[in-house]
Amino acid sequence: MGIGFSVSRFLLPVELQRFNVKFTFMLHAGKESSGTNDLLKNSSLYREFQAEREEILRHKWIESEKAGRDIGFEQALTDWIIKHRSSWRRNRQSALSN
Repeated sequence: MGIGFSVSRFLLPVELQRFNVKFTFMLHAGKESSGTNDLLKNSSLYREFQAEREEILRHKWIESEKAGRDIGFEQALTDWIIKHRSSWRRNRQSALSN
């Protein structure tokens, strides 16, 4: 069951570009050599992607439990971006700078 709109409507052009880069990276990450994979997985971009993805999956689980059904990744992603992303990023930046 789709949610009827695109995630890209909620992202600024720069964020959409980062979002696409992250997922493009993930699609091609398994095709690189082992040494390149290690280097990429240790990059700050990859770590940020992983941390954000974990938060979205946590949000998906919580909201699915509330709804009594699996709400799906796209709905969880959209909801998390709208409701939590800016404060999560602020808190993460603050924690990383300390």
